[in-house]
Amino acid sequence: MSSSENKIRVAICGGGISGLCLANALSRYAHLQVDVYEAAARFKEIGAGVVVWQRSWQTFEALGLAEDFAKATDSLNDPLAGYNYRRSDQREGFDWHFVPMPYGMIRFHRAQFLDVFVNNLPDGIAHFIFGKRLETYRTSTDEVELQFTDGTSARCDILVGCDGIKSTVRREMLRGRAEECIEPKWSGTIAYRGLIPIAKLVGDDGTKHRTLDSPMMYCGKNKHIVAYTIALGSMVNVVAYVTDPSKENTTPSSSEWVSACDRAEMLQVGSLFNHTQTDVLVLQAFLGWEEEVQNLLKKIENPTKWNIHHLTALPFFVVDGRVALVGDAAHAMDPHLGAGGTMAIEDAFILAALLGSANKHNLASALRAYQIVRLPKANDVLRRSEEAGKMFEFNSSYGEIYVDLGPAIARQWSFLDDSTPEEEVERALQIFGSMNTRTSLEYKWATLLAFQQHGMTTAPPESKLRIAICGGGIGGLALACVLSKFSSAHLQVDVYEAAGRFKEIGAGVMLWGRTWRILELMGLAAQMIKVTDSEPTKDMGVGFEYRRSDKPDGFNWYFVEMPYGCIRFHRAHFLDVFVDSIPDGMAHFGKRLESYVEMESRLQLNFADGESTECDVLIGCDGIKSMIRRQMYTAAAKTGRPELEAHIEPEWSGTVAYRGLIPQEHLPSSGVPKHRTLQYPVMASIIRESRPLLMPTQYCGKNKHVVAYGISRGTVVNVVAFASNLEDANKAYGPEWVTESSKAEMLDCFARWEEDVSLLLERIPQPTKWAIHSLAPLPFYVSGRVALLGDAAHAMQPHLGSGAGQAIEDAYILGNLLGRANRDNIDAVLSAYERTRLPMANHVVNASSVAGKMFEFNDPELGEEYSSLGPGIAGQWSFLEASTPEGELEKACSHLY
Repeated sequence: MSSSENKIRVAICGGGISGLCLANALSRYAHLQVDVYEAAARFKEIGAGVVVWQRSWQTFEALGLAEDFAKATDSLNDPLAGYNYRRSDQREGFDWHFVPMPYGMIRFHRAQFLDVFVNNLPDGIAHFIFGKRLETYRTSTDEVELQFTDGTSARCDILVGCDGIKSTVRREMLRGRAEECIEPKWSGTIAYRGLIPIAKLVGDDGTKHRTLDSPMMYCGKNKHIVAYTIALGSMVNVVAYVTDPSKENTTPSSSEWVSACDRAEMLQVGSLFNHTQTDVLVLQAFLGWEEEVQNLLKKIENPTKWNIHHLTALPFFVVDGRVALVGDAAHAMDPHLGAGGTMAIEDAFILAALLGSANKHNLASALRAYQIVRLPKANDVLRRSEEAGKMFEFNSSYGEIYVDLGPAIARQWSFLDDSTPEEEVERALQIFGSMNTRTSLEYKWATLLAFQQHGMTTAPPESKLRIAICGGGIGGLALACVLSKFSSAHLQVDVYEAAGRFKEIGAGVMLWGRTWRILELMGLAAQMIKVTDSEPTKDMGVGFEYRRSDKPDGFNWYFVEMPYGCIRFHRAHFLDVFVDSIPDGMAHFGKRLESYVEMESRLQLNFADGESTECDVLIGCDGIKSMIRRQMYTAAAKTGRPELEAHIEPEWSGTVAYRGLIPQEHLPSSGVPKHRTLQYPVMASIIRESRPLLMPTQYCGKNKHVVAYGISRGTVVNVVAFASNLEDANKAYGPEWVTESSKAEMLDCFARWEEDVSLLLERIPQPTKWAIHSLAPLPFYVSGRVALLGDAAHAMQPHLGSGAGQAIEDAYILGNLLGRANRDNIDAVLSAYERTRLPMANHVVNASSVAGKMFEFNDPELGEEYSSLGPGIAGQWSFLEASTPEGELEKACSHLY
């Protein structure tokens, strides 16, 4: 492509480290037109020092920048690379740990660091437009239109937001999608920053301050100081942090994030966290610390004061196939690991490689591959950075136990060495390539299926791949539905169900927009719409109102908006759609599997009625008490892995749930007030096009919570009341997990709760009592030609309403993979399924358990801190938009080809 009209137009919004690194990397591709829009009149970076690690140096080498960066640092081959940790909040300080950094710690003056990027941009390749502050953007099917605050506009094919922690691109991207993630959160920490010329730290007798020999971490309760040399050893960069943990996620007293200060405030008194004249927290900042620290702080020239902000982990970095976030715009983090620059550089390196390999027709795939690779890594480092700050100030779960705290701190940096940037680029390009390969393969399969549907080709019965599905619950029937489009061609599918008919115990089932997309892809959405009153729409969201209810006067304490779409069903009606969608003759009832035997090329299934059959692949969809899992893990444990026995049987969580259904007419539905569960409240801050949000309610109390929401097209309210005793977790419960309960027992359990809850529970005609069990995350789902799916693989606690969704996603991925299977690649197909689904499903198992503790104020870190607990709860659902079902299928297929 030589003519400018054929080039891919990449607009970079922001000229900081990430934007300029991306521009450098993109300038190597002749088919790209790169425009960098910078709000300021020139490129500039605020701050003093910047640290990058060896993995960033590998990126500089790949970009041809290493030689110039070497001229701007004296720490490239520093044999003492590491931090010396010292207890300093007392007159006599002492060293308590040294963390060597085998990853390479390279230190720069921030302005000199930026200059290398600026000076290495080829003339005429990337265009810089200054004084352009983005106001908004609009996407269409073929381009993005940018609107600037000066009234001008521009167009591009790809917009990359490199515009920092206060990103306009992020604000516009997340509006109406994940609004709780738009604005940065204050960490409750203030940092005093400044530089000291080296000469000031050398005494008349030649004695040098400790910081000239080794990077230092001076630690104290709620405070710490970082000091290291920069600017070719001519200056020391000092950052002194002061934290009030109670102020995390609140608003700092000053709206200015960066301001000047004097040494008196830094050394003695600073009204750092005051909000009103009568509520002044006077902080004796570093008074009383060891003399070494006092001397260091007294020599800082022109100190500045910074309110440290960070982002909540974003659920996605890419939208609309044309807009992406990079660097601080995507994952602004606390500075405690010195990893912000490294993460931004790696974002740019990987995104540039993908865009350099793309054309105008597959840009969306390139951005999806970028998100798949970068989002989990960057969000993990964001979390680690926050935790590291707590460790440095003795506020983590390790407290002041130095022998444990030191190694724990060292582990926070382990992400630096778990791969190389080149390996991450290769992985991204493989994912991108598989998406393009899969497009052509999907076309071939579509063509084949079209031939089969018109009777133009059929496979003889003996050549078909025989797939046995053991279990006819949601997971088994969903898999049968996916496979049914292949079964008349090269697959023979049989569903074996122990009962005399398909049935589901339980009342309500909840799905999210992610699973609805799968139902659309399966062709079942039209039927599902008929059995729900909460069809998902783009202009209507849903959320949970969290209410404190274990006292007579309850109160709302948080609202979690769910931009993922929430669809609610009566469980039996939901199952009926699957039942009606599988071909006649596929299901076999009264078939309880007792054992299976693995033979050389097939499996023998032995049923309780004395009959047996054979298959090529066995899929265990037989639920939480899975016989197939029991045999699989028992056999594996006998091969020298006794620890696997812990995964055979489910574990009781220590929680019981009282469940029941209430006809709508049995609740007050007229007059004032209606019962909360029948209302459709309007939240002024989150109205979309005047459409109200449906609001299921979570009634929360210590060790207990109640969930209530409408099902069966609004005619019935499903109620689940949980009661936990954490001391009983992992104990044996007894043979009967589901029993009838007296209403008196249930009401006594929730005595003295607010009237809203009592009224709800009193209306349950006949409650049942469930012992909530789950599986510990399994290390594998596949053994030989046997695979586990749904609750057999990852039975989870119900607190995120995600068990059914995860089972359906298992079925969608595995069904489409088996549709590509033949006798020669079965092992590869099952391996691809496990590699794709196991990490995601196990994550949701853990998140569901954590959520249950949060709902009942039992989270060990968040407790009853509403301001932190609410966002923590919201974050448990972030997996719903961390990827798409189509993207996950593309990833699974990439393991095949």
